[in-house]
Order: sequence, then structure tokens, then C-alpha cells
Amino acid sequence: MDHTVTSCRGYPKKVSETAKQIDLPSNWWCCLAALSINAPFHAKVANLLIAARHMSNTKQYIRAVGRAPDYVNPKTYSEKIQCRKLFDRNPLFPVFCDKLAAQAHAREADCGLKFAQVYWQGDDPDQIPFDRLPTPYIIKPNQGSGARLVVHEGDVVNQPEIRDLCRGWLRQPHGQDICEWGYKDVQPRLLVEELLLDDRGIAIPDGYKFFVFSGRVAYIKHFHRITPRNYYETYYAPPWQPLDAHLWLGYEADSHRITPYLNNTSPPNTLERMVAMAEHLAGDIDHLRVDFYEVDDAVYFGELTAYSDSGFSYLFPAGTDFDVYPPRTLDYTQGAKWHQPQVTLAAKVRHALSG
Repeated sequence: MDHTVTSCRGYPKKVSETAKQIDLPSNWWCCLAALSINAPFHAKVANLLIAARHMSNTKQYIRAVGRAPDYVNPKTYSEKIQCRKLFDRNPLFPVFCDKLAAQAHAREADCGLKFAQVYWQGDDPDQIPFDRLPTPYIIKPNQGSGARLVVHEGDVVNQPEIRDLCRGWLRQPHGQDICEWGYKDVQPRLLVEELLLDDRGIAIPDGYKFFVFSGRVAYIKHFHRITPRNYYETYYAPPWQPLDAHLWLGYEADSHRITPYLNNTSPPNTLERMVAMAEHLAGDIDHLRVDFYEVDDAVYFGELTAYSDSGFSYLFPAGTDFDVYPPRTLDYTQGAKWHQPQVTLAAKVRHALSG
């Protein structure tokens, strides 16, 4: 893969070096914030009811974004993710939230994708056949985000420790406190997969995340790893026009951070194929994020994501000065691309009162 850098903005750092501590707000503050949306009085009250009904999610959103979500009339991309989590019950979402089911779904689409080989899957960590696994490999749960363990050739494998780690993954009720409905009925399992390597030998090669709205790719996120812990995240408008923007991440447990980005890297050789594949997989869904890897000019399936960053992140223009939170202009721009199914105010209030 050719990733020639002609210019850059920022530089790769570890999370701890870019972190900013912002505490969770109180329940009272969240209620006042929910009433402060720009809307008629009855809509403000409805927003308060919904925010109070889903207080944990509301708190996380306010901490991430700096203001209450408008559940009644969402306009930004991050707000529309919140409304999808609360009100959209598309039966495909549980499929997308299960890595094994999503992989099967993508295979059935038969669009020329390649897949990392699954060496083992199951729900009992004691059954992982460590002595028979070809290295390198990766262990991860079928639900959840970011949980994984990479084993390279020559690594010392502490089997009891790994099995305990896997048990913790299986016990974790992913997404429940932040209203990600699609994970609700996913049966936790473990999978051991072939570890994909790029031409530099770095585990987990460059990733390409395609944000598809109503069957069309609207923008692309390039995840370029420098080392196993350091990376760039760069956004592009199709076909490959760089957006001078940073990603503000507010969904982590202890901190916010800003991701650095590259400018004017070469497009992947398989870009046109990936765009066509992403649009094919997304079909007529109003919005879906479709993730791929490129290895030796082949496109490998990554995942299908209904709740990108759980809506607790947003892009902002590079070079922007801010005190606590970056401006949300690009959050509005991206939100305008997403035409969600309409849910009436009455239905939203009934949902809030039903719990």
C-alpha cells in the first residue's frame, strides 16, 4: 500500500498524552440542559421526559458534547445517533452488533470481500485451544468495541490470565447503559481470528470506514496506524478529498481526546471497489458505517456499525480555538446528510413514559 505523506496536521500520540478530563454532570444539571433546547415549550418538556428516562445516556452525551441532545428534533449527526439508539428498532441492528452475525451477513452479500479466517468460536474460555492456534492471531468478543488481545509469534501465552480476561468480556453487558438497543439480545461469544498484517508487519492494517447515507458514501475515515498504539484518523469526502478536521472523542471512561490527522495521503488502490462494496452492504438503510481493511490489494471485511462511537464524538475544523468543547459546525453538516425515519413526538413521549 502506498501512503505517501505530503503534509500533516497534528502528530500521533498516545491517548494519555492528548487526554482532557471532563466530569459527568449531575442529574439536575442534565434536566436543566434538556429544557434549554431551542424549541416550543411542549417540546422542551418532552425532551426533559426523554432525557430523564435515559439519564445515563443523557449524562454521557452532555459530557461528550457539552450540551443536551435534542431528542425531539435532532439536527446533528451525534444527536441523530442518540435518536436511533432510543427509537429505531430495525431488526438488522442486532445482526450488525454481533461480529459473527455481521460477518455472515456480509458473506451472503457476495460482493467480493475477503474475510479473516476464524480459527475458533465459543462461549467457554476454557475451551480455547491455545496449543493448536496458528500465530499470529487475535482474540475478541463478538459484542463490544475495542476489546481484543493480539498474540504474535513467540509471545508467551499466559492461558489462565487470558481465560479470565475473556470471562470478563462475556460478563460485560455492552451498550446497555447508553441505550444501544441492538446489543440487547446478542448472545456473548468469543472468537479467535487470523491476525491481518500490513506490508510493514504492523498488526491490524490501515482501516477504511465508509459512512453511507441512503445508499451513498458521504465521507470516509482513514485509520492509519504508525505503531500498535499510535495512529492518525483522517476524514475524506468522496472520491478522496481531505477534510481538514480533527475528531473530538468524548466517549471514553476518563477523558476526552483529539485525534491527529494526515493530509493528502494517497488513496488506497482498492478505493473504487471499497466504495461499491460499502454501498452494496448498506443497501437502503438510512445510515450505516461499513468498515474494511486493505491488505495486498485485497479488501477484507471489518464490521458493520449502526452506532458509530455511540454518537459521543464529532468532527471539528482544524485550527479552531476553543476553551472546553470544539465547535459543532461539522456535526450539523454531517447530520444534514442523514434522513432518518420520522418518529412522532407523541410516540417519543410514550416511549419515555413506558419505562
